[in-house]
Amino acid sequence: MPLSNFLSSTAKIPNSVGLSLSGGGFRATLFHLGAIRRLNEFEILPKLTTVSSVSGGSILNGFLASRLPAPLANGIGDFDASASKPVREFCSLDIRRWLGLEAVIPGTHNSSGLAKQYDQHLTFGKLLGNIPAAPRHIFCSTDLAYGVNWMFKKVQCGDYQVGFQDTPADWFVSTAVAASSCFPPVFKPLNLNLNPTKLTGGKIPASPQRDKCIREVTFSDGGVYDNLGLEPIWKDHEIVLSSDGGALFPVAATTDSLGKSVGLFQSRKTKLLLCADDG
Repeated sequence: MPLSNFLSSTAKIPNSVGLSLSGGGFRATLFHLGAIRRLNEFEILPKLTTVSSVSGGSILNGFLASRLPAPLANGIGDFDASASKPVREFCSLDIRRWLGLEAVIPGTHNSSGLAKQYDQHLTFGKLLGNIPAAPRHIFCSTDLAYGVNWMFKKVQCGDYQVGFQDTPADWFVSTAVAASSCFPPVFKPLNLNLNPTKLTGGKIPASPQRDKCIREVTFSDGGVYDNLGLEPIWKDHEIVLSSDGGALFPVAATTDSLGKSVGLFQSRKTKLLLCADDG
C-alpha cells in the first residue's frame, strides 16, 4: 500500500472543520454528548463543516441529524431540552437485549431489527436524503467484502473500492446508524441488497466477480475498520477534532498477551478532545 494513503493531503478544503465521534457503545454516545455541549458553549459547533462518526458516535450523529429543531450550523439553543434530555432518555432504553439473543438463531437478521429500533426511538423516520446539508453528517460502516470504510451521506453512499452511488430515496438514517453500530458478535452483518450497476468510480475493475461481491456485500460496525471515524476528515480538513469515547484501559507495561493487545490497541489512538457531559 503506498505511503500516500496515510499522509494528509496538501489540498485542504478551505475553512473546513471536521469532528469525528468514535465508537464505544452508549458510553461513547454520552461521552460525545458532553463534547457537543462544550463545543456549543464555545461557539465552535456552528463552525463545523463535517461530523463523521462510528458506532456509538453514530447514535449521537443520527440524533443530531434527525431531531434537532435546527441544523447544527445554527448551534443548539436550549441544550438540555433539545439534546441532553432526549439522548439520555434514549440511552436508558434496553433495545439490544432481545436483539442480541437473536444472534444465535439461524435465519434471523437482528441488525435489521436494530435499524427498526433506532427508527422508532432515535431518528423518528428521518430519511438520509432529508438531513441538513450543513454540516455534512457521515456515518461510517465497514464493507466486509473489501475491508474498507463505507460512508453513508446525504447525497452519496459508498467506498473507494466499490465506488459511490446516489443515496437511495428510501434509505433511512436509522439504517445508516445500524450499519455503523452493528458490532460483532452481538449483531449480525447488515445486507443492503446493493445493485452493482449503480456503484461507479471505484478501484475494483468491472467483472462478474465484482458484481457478485457487491450483491452479497454485508456491513459491520464501523469500528472494525476505524474506531475513531477519522478517515473521512483527517486528510482534507484544515482543522480536525476527535472525540474519543472508546478507550477502556490505560496503556501500561505488561508481559501478558491480553495486556499487550490492549496496549497496542490504545497506542494507535490520538485523543484531541476529551469531554464528558456535565449537564
